[in-house]
Amino acid sequence: MKKLGIGKFENQVRARTGGHVATLDPRSRTLSGGHPRGIPASRLTPPPSLAAPRPRQDDHDDDDDDAPGTAPAPENAGAGITKDAWCPPDGWIEAPPQGAIVRDVFVPSKAPLSDTWHADGRVPDDRRYGPNEALAMAKTASGGRDVELVVDLTNSSRYYDPKAFDARGCSYVKIACVGKDAPPDAVAVQQFVYEVGKFLSERAARGGKGLVLVHCTHGFNRTGAMLVHFAQRTAAWPKLNENLKAFAAARPPGIYKPEYVKELFDEYLERRFSTTLDPPVPEWKRGVSLAPRPGSGATDELASSRSKTTADGNLDGTPMRHDDVLGTAVYEGQAREIRNVVCYLCGVDGARFPGSQPVSLARDNMDTISRHEYHVTWKADGTRYMVLLMRDGTYLIDRKFEIRRVTMRFPAPLKTHGVSVHNATLLDGEMVVDDIAPGRQRRRFLAYDCVALHGERLGERAFVDRLAAVQRHVVDPRNVFLTEAGKSRAYDFTKEPFSVRVKDFTPLAGTENFIRSFIPKLCHECDGLIFQPSRSRYESGTMDTLLKWKFTHLNSVDFRLKLSLRDGRAILYFAMRDAEDIDTAGGFDPDVAPDGTKLADLDGKIVECTWDKRGGVAKAGAWKYLRVRTDKDAPNFVTVYRHTLASILDDITDAEIISYVGGVLAKGAGGNRAPREGARRSSGGDTAVGGGDTAGGYESTAPAAHVSGAERQQPVIDDI
Repeated sequence: MKKLGIGKFENQVRARTGGHVATLDPRSRTLSGGHPRGIPASRLTPPPSLAAPRPRQDDHDDDDDDAPGTAPAPENAGAGITKDAWCPPDGWIEAPPQGAIVRDVFVPSKAPLSDTWHADGRVPDDRRYGPNEALAMAKTASGGRDVELVVDLTNSSRYYDPKAFDARGCSYVKIACVGKDAPPDAVAVQQFVYEVGKFLSERAARGGKGLVLVHCTHGFNRTGAMLVHFAQRTAAWPKLNENLKAFAAARPPGIYKPEYVKELFDEYLERRFSTTLDPPVPEWKRGVSLAPRPGSGATDELASSRSKTTADGNLDGTPMRHDDVLGTAVYEGQAREIRNVVCYLCGVDGARFPGSQPVSLARDNMDTISRHEYHVTWKADGTRYMVLLMRDGTYLIDRKFEIRRVTMRFPAPLKTHGVSVHNATLLDGEMVVDDIAPGRQRRRFLAYDCVALHGERLGERAFVDRLAAVQRHVVDPRNVFLTEAGKSRAYDFTKEPFSVRVKDFTPLAGTENFIRSFIPKLCHECDGLIFQPSRSRYESGTMDTLLKWKFTHLNSVDFRLKLSLRDGRAILYFAMRDAEDIDTAGGFDPDVAPDGTKLADLDGKIVECTWDKRGGVAKAGAWKYLRVRTDKDAPNFVTVYRHTLASILDDITDAEIISYVGGVLAKGAGGNRAPREGARRSSGGDTAVGGGDTAGGYESTAPAAHVSGAERQQPVIDDI
């Protein structure tokens, strides 16, 4: 497989984004920046000048009770120290100013303090540590390398004026973290990884060797957590126990708050070694409470910072839904770049979801099936996602083009791709929830396309080849890893939010078996069939040859429902190019929701509606509410609306579909062939594409299919 050169990839992305946003290097540690001369001034967030203001009592950092005037002075604070408004935080004087350089770039540090904090004997002369001392100490320890970026993790703006670093040629980034009451939240961690990764990419582009000074109040817990997060998300392979040990060696005793260490293991799902102990509290910190403040909400913040679900169920015991919100929010700067990367990998410009969209099968486009070779699959009534696999995380992209991050592992065959994890691989698929037994559910992502692989765009390749790439390059290596992880328990994949498998497709000959045998046995909702052109390229937006057929009673349109200001009746809108227009095909059944949803609750929402032939006051037909589409922010476009309405009025039955497909196969039209006489069949095709699903669900009923005309050599485990 031809690999896309790094320079070429970066130049193409930069060209597509105007050169003013960050780009992506397939082998880089993270999404990287497009500005070669350092972080843009617009990205800096310096707080107001602290030249001589009196600090407000509510403007303090929450790390370890360091609010001025709220705790007794430490025993070893030194002669002449008084607990006034400018007294250094508890333990600050005795805390070592810096640790050893981490990963040849990071300088872990306590917060430098401005001259005001040092005045009047508050800090002994031999303990002085301000911005100038911080830079000089780092330069000496590194053998002459300069600090070029300072990342401030404190929740305060009182310690120093960032202009002190700016005057020395250092960029400054503020990422406020509350400190004592909780480890850094998910968005703060992503911002740190993004900002530092961007700086390192820019530094590499100009051949620099500048350092990154990272500090919280004392330079241990928040600082250590961020450096460990960065190592986990950017190294060739994450090793949490080793990364914790490395930070502890550089800045003894390391992260000494147990809740910080626990949060890291909860986040990365790795087994904690018996040798990974909670470090002792440093001597200079003894006597100061480390517990969260009562009523601080620290536990709630931690719980809300990550997914509350696994592939096998919600942690609160509530039933799973395919549209459950998964993962964590993403820092907006990074989210913008992910959108740019997704659009680049799809080969399009624009600010909307770039996934391919089918059109409804109606009598006026039914002959399309006879003009192309087709594969067929079931249409799951799930939630559509594109999934971007990056070294620093797995990102879900929904129909609203919103981004969420989930913790999962997607290893890559090292010999094939030269890297150990996927980076810039883009999948397309749908999330479903299988009811596999009474009281037992499983959430699965059914991948049905591979748009890009390690930065190489596959959109021009035939569908069957792209589908084969999902199995060979994504699912198979992942399952090998999960099998080994299950034996060693080094990684707890049972806590991942969903499992992954390739969706089963069959040549057109399997259509009847899908309708008669396969769909009735599915463990999740299904509303019809998808007819996928076998040799087609990937097309963003509406694809005229990609067809969807729905069972008559489930054929639907997504409208925006608005209540009339005049009489309160429901008005349904579909999308035009620059506006929204009103549906005139029929009314809206006032009995909107059997689940008790009130009409007023639907005002302004995107609602999925089916057509009731005998609905409405005159029994002449009306749209009937089915559900709210929380995964969409716009109604169907006018062309989709018209296609679907035609399909509804045409009322093509499953018997007609089977009959029509039979005629196409008999003629060999479009390259579609009936099964060979006496050929091996697995409920309806030639050979299997999706393999078995050991977790249960539909493996015994899946129609067979082929990929590029070659049989699979052996079955594989599709998810565990």
